[in-house]
Amino acid sequence: MKRLFFSTTLLICIIFAFGQNDVKKYYKYINKAELAICDFKYEKASNYYEKAFKTGLCFKNDLRNAFTVDYKYTEKEDNVLAYTHKLAQRGFSTPAIDTVKYSELYAQIKQVQDTTQIIYDPGILKQLDTLLIVDQSYRKNGFAYKKENRHVTDSLDLINYNKWLSFYEIEDEAVKQTLGIYFYRTPDPLLRHNIVFGRFPENILWDQVQNGYLDVRDYMEIYDIYIGTAGTPQQRAIYAKIPFGGGTIANKTFFGLYTKKDAPKLRKVFYLNSPKDELKKHIYQFYHGEKEFFLVPIKTYGAPCSEEDELELRLQYKEFENNNPKEYNKYEYIILTNPEFECG
Repeated sequence: MKRLFFSTTLLICIIFAFGQNDVKKYYKYINKAELAICDFKYEKASNYYEKAFKTGLCFKNDLRNAFTVDYKYTEKEDNVLAYTHKLAQRGFSTPAIDTVKYSELYAQIKQVQDTTQIIYDPGILKQLDTLLIVDQSYRKNGFAYKKENRHVTDSLDLINYNKWLSFYEIEDEAVKQTLGIYFYRTPDPLLRHNIVFGRFPENILWDQVQNGYLDVRDYMEIYDIYIGTAGTPQQRAIYAKIPFGGGTIANKTFFGLYTKKDAPKLRKVFYLNSPKDELKKHIYQFYHGEKEFFLVPIKTYGAPCSEEDELELRLQYKEFENNNPKEYNKYEYIILTNPEFECG
């Protein structure tokens, strides 16, 4: 068996308060790596992932994408093992590999996974999971949605919300890592239920982003809901000027709508990529799926493989064009069909 070796810059995910410039560099290099994947330039993608992780930040999907690039295309085993280590620190597995063809590498991966110490707090994670269980318990039987029970639901949601917020007062590195790494698992659904009451700890969460604990992509997903539900008029006005691009799939057809005019100053505040870059990733993801890489989420519309829902979405886009021509002309409108898309 080859000697286990990790280059220091790849093995250690540095834990410290990041500067804004580090965060900015991270997302810049991640974007470049993902665009390189779209162009099938895997050596280039590998180099950009290395640069991104040298900033000290690293998040699950980026690590898994980087792992696949180096395992499957560049054969940089040192990187593969380093990314295995970082994933294991956070309680995640690696993407699957051919254990027969790469039996020696697989043995090394297993050794890394078995010997890596976690950087999150299992006790806090268990408490977060318990909050989610409680949150769902009074929603499963419809109790929360009855008008006469609304005040009870509000009180229970507030209790869960305050309990979750109390974790951010704990000055412990492992706790901070836990809150960021597993944000999508518990805080996200809790927040969705509390946003309707105007509860959203914007400053706390943004501080987590700036310090490298919380992935800005997770933050923006919930922030978008907050702005649309409980944001102030001023927040909504500013947010409306940020150029976004989005894709939706109905049946085997991709519907894309992307702003033609960019606004880099507004966009870069949130470390967002340009609409043009996001369009490229959406198209790649639509044609190649998520079997190898997950670059961007694409929403689905209606029932899987439903031609009726596809037609309905086409009509909605056509109505948008007919009824709001000035607004429609601000966007690049794209429809693509992929007969091989697995819509089921």
